[in-house]
Amino acid sequence: MALFTAFSQETDDFTKLVNDLFTQTTGQKLPETASAVKIYLPTSVQGVNRIKADSNKVDSQKTDWLSLWLIAGGLFTFSISERVKIAERVYDWRVVALEPQDIPLNKYREVLNQLRQFNPPSGGHGIARFDSELILRFCQQLLNYHQSQADTETDEFALFQPVNQFVSNFIGTHFGSKGQVYGVKEVFTLGLPGWIRPENQQQLTEYNQVLSEHLSVITTLSAEEGHSELLAAYRDFKLLCS
Repeated sequence: MALFTAFSQETDDFTKLVNDLFTQTTGQKLPETASAVKIYLPTSVQGVNRIKADSNKVDSQKTDWLSLWLIAGGLFTFSISERVKIAERVYDWRVVALEPQDIPLNKYREVLNQLRQFNPPSGGHGIARFDSELILRFCQQLLNYHQSQADTETDEFALFQPVNQFVSNFIGTHFGSKGQVYGVKEVFTLGLPGWIRPENQQQLTEYNQVLSEHLSVITTLSAEEGHSELLAAYRDFKLLCS
């Protein structure tokens, strides 16, 4: 309640206001600062103990607990994380979050939930295949959502636009295995294809069929069978068409 009340008011210091409201209501005090390592990974190494996993530095970072809580909550709500196979019995973690451009929160949430629950990308066949599946399957879910709304949506601009009009790209962090722990290995961006431009309901169906054909080919390839370079070339070509 203190959180909602604070964000409904105008203030220069939301953290202090939340603390004050919480104390007034419960008689208890919230922590002033916290370390990101305590929230994300107790046995952290390179970069994981930073507020943002954007570097391989190991210096200690602390900030206000509210910022950390919002970051953690946002990751649980809006990110996709998957163990990705990079070698025999060796798995890294790949974490991505969408960068919204022109999309309502309810639509953003529904499309992402459908992707995570019913159409997730596979992490068992290498990084390039995971990235390719992620982009294709997300575009597929976005088109499925538009198709389900086509008969009820009054604003055609909300439906018939390039997919990268709604979400510009995925921003991700690759965590490399360090044995018992993981460290930041790479920070990356995956764009969405700009060639998917439905102009009516019929084209929504046709583009979805094209995506299904792409997926049917991609899912026959894997890193362990020597297709890494082909998958990487496909992923990079698709990104060049963004």
